[in-house]
Amino acid sequence: MRSFKTIFLILFFSCSKLFSVIILIHGTFSLKENWYQPNGKFFQELQKQATILNKKIVPFCWTGENNNTARIDAAKNLIQLILSYPETEEIILIGHSHGGNIINIASKLLHNLKTTALTCDSENIFSSQELANLINSSYERIYGQKLNLQTLVNIECLLNTKKEKSLNSKPTIKTNQKEFLIDQVYLLATPVNKENLPDMSIIKNLYNFYSNGDLIQKVFGFYKRKISLNTRVTNLEIKFTNNQSTLNAEQKPGHSELHDPIIAQWLLKIPDKLKIEKIGGFENFNPEQDGIIYLSENFIKYEKSKS
Repeated sequence: MRSFKTIFLILFFSCSKLFSVIILIHGTFSLKENWYQPNGKFFQELQKQATILNKKIVPFCWTGENNNTARIDAAKNLIQLILSYPETEEIILIGHSHGGNIINIASKLLHNLKTTALTCDSENIFSSQELANLINSSYERIYGQKLNLQTLVNIECLLNTKKEKSLNSKPTIKTNQKEFLIDQVYLLATPVNKENLPDMSIIKNLYNFYSNGDLIQKVFGFYKRKISLNTRVTNLEIKFTNNQSTLNAEQKPGHSELHDPIIAQWLLKIPDKLKIEKIGGFENFNPEQDGIIYLSENFIKYEKSKS
């Protein structure tokens, strides 16, 4: 039995040119900020690096409201965007502040979809109509126009038919090309709590960037800076520096500074490209051990955490 993603690919992606995609997610109260949009400095610097690596950046907007309901709704929309890409697509997610928790929530919902099969019987997350709307919105984003009404009706009928046929079976998502639906996640200043931890059965690698100079991330002591998971999760303390020799001029960036263009300059190279090229001590990078990254516009250095 074909998965929903397979149907989507057959219908719409047979002739499309595909890219590795980077989805950039803003945090609370930041919908109208420009750093994550094409006219923003962070976006523009990240785009320079993405172009070199043949990747495409997509900004992701949500309400920015400071409550878990808004974040869950945003996570559902993020899932729709992720699933609009082919199963073999490389997916990289970058989330600042609670934008990172939207990623974490989405990974949990994707785990539920994966275990119950991505078909219309998974109505606890998406109905047949919602899945049809997903196809329509994805088609519009890619081709600049909506599907006609009859096509949408045909798609919804197809999904409902699949639902009826699957009532007596529990199919699973078949991922033949890669093990994880999300390849890389970069969390920037994301408030950490046990309710919104990432599901690492969905994510291949996660890098949690934090700063001890960030006074917002801990949110009155209700959140933490570091993720206690140790399976393919690395906590990386970020420090800016103006002194490459002694690092004594280190600066601990604040909450908003964790989407500074300097970070965008290096982000996509961490850790793999820098490790391969043996730059800044990244040849010693261990994903199972937390570390510290010192960086400036022309300099980067990695050290393993002592504690």
